[in-house]
Amino acid sequence: MIRNAWHFYYALRLVFKVVC
Repeated sequence: MIRNAWHFYYALRLVFKVVC
């Protein structure tokens, strides 16, 4: 579960970086 959350956070950060 923690690993899944980490992947989700990484994906969200990547998307945020692309948006910015």
